Amino acid sequence: MTTRDPLDPEPLPNGKLSYSRHAQMVMPDNSPNVRTVEFRLPRFSDTPTVSVQIIASAGATLMAASALKINDNVSGTTQISVSAQSIDNGPAAGLYWCNIVVIATPI
Repeated sequence: MTTRDPLDPEPLPNGKLSYSRHAQMVMPDNSPNVRTVEFRLPRFSDTPTVSVQIIASAGATLMAASALKINDNVSGTTQISVSAQSIDNGPAAGLYWCNIVVIATPI
């Protein structure tokens, strides 16, 4: 049995690839109610489909994804930026992570 690298994309029956990534979100300057994270993936020949999940530590303020930006050809990669904001607009207390699943065709 071969072990697959979790960062390798998973081939799909339609010829596209599925990429899964996970990273801790950080607080941007002077924005205590916002958390952000950036992912870099290969460039794509089509518009990627992106699914986002925000995960919080126990007892953390509830957050919701508030922005998703996809920029093509940033230093030869696709940049995917996710922002989340506390749903009560108060300070976000706790640790937050972001999971994304991207489905697209690489160049």
